[in-house]
Amino acid sequence: MQPEEKQVPPKKKIKLRWILLIVVIIFVNSRIFTTNRWIAHPNRRGKMLFHLSLMHDFDGMTEAEVIEILGEESNTSFFQTGNNLVYCLGPEPGLISIDDAWMIIEFTDGVVSSINVTTD
Repeated sequence: MQPEEKQVPPKKKIKLRWILLIVVIIFVNSRIFTTNRWIAHPNRRGKMLFHLSLMHDFDGMTEAEVIEILGEESNTSFFQTGNNLVYCLGPEPGLISIDDAWMIIEFTDGVVSSINVTTD
């Protein structure tokens, strides 16, 4: 004899699907890069990096082109060399975030030569 399967009423299924859809939209939306969002939410930049890398190939861009996309660099002396732009990405990823993550964009001969992400 097999146990009876409990049927979820159709209205509850629909509500559950809507709730799940809303949660997914909120989660994905918080990770979408836009210049305005990048500038307005510096502590959320780390979550936008993947989408940023899909949208923009910085190799060979000039400093002015990078600033047009990302805005002015963070006001810091960390990692400054004179030939780079430094952007704070917010708390480093992980369960316990002690340090900040930083994106360092290096320039050689006036164009982007490398991009590194590190922590302080």
